[in-house]
Amino acid sequence: MSFPHAPLQDPAQTYAVPLIEAGFGQCRYIIGEEAQGAICCGAPTSGGSWCNWHRGIVYETARERGKPRGGSMPGQAA
Repeated sequence: MSFPHAPLQDPAQTYAVPLIEAGFGQCRYIIGEEAQGAICCGAPTSGGSWCNWHRGIVYETARERGKPRGGSMPGQAA
């Protein structure tokens, strides 16, 4: 089943929060490392660990994982 995708926008830095302070519904994608600890995105999520923007960076569907990254599959002629 497919769902229509709205255009995604890079989340604003105003959401940034130390990872240790991130609460439920806040993106945990690490965007920087300060001396006191990791800084994560902090943008709102729909219940997962990442906002829509960062989920698109870190998540691969099973179909994407099956695709060769360098062109042809091992053992196949290029």
